[in-house]
Amino acid sequence: MVTVIWRPGSSPPAAWRWGSSIVTAWHHCRVNHPGQDPDPGLANAGVPLARVKDLLDADPDTLAAAIAEIDHDIQDRIARLRRARAELAQLRGGDRLFVTPDVADYLDELRELGISERQVRLERDGWILMHTAAPRT
Repeated sequence: MVTVIWRPGSSPPAAWRWGSSIVTAWHHCRVNHPGQDPDPGLANAGVPLARVKDLLDADPDTLAAAIAEIDHDIQDRIARLRRARAELAQLRGGDRLFVTPDVADYLDELRELGISERQVRLERDGWILMHTAAPRT
């Protein structure tokens, strides 16, 4: 049995909420609401489809705990995405990916002074080699 949440503006038929098959839900949708499909609304909120029926049948305490767990999972995903975006921003940052912030600022100053990009790259490579040979601990 699959439970389906009905989105188009009204509560779903009672049979849908209590375990009718997906075939019944789709048939009802096609016949009575042409052009509008049943939508797994809880899935849009981050609830795995496999848990939707259990959550609809859950007591208030179980539902609150499940919602808290799902919220925590979503927060973890958001944090991972933010870290990934920060890493992408670093990749766009050029020199800052390879040298310390102080050295990157120094290289930016060289560019502002009109030093050729070739000379700036040589300077950067020198700092990278120096850091590789004698890293700060």
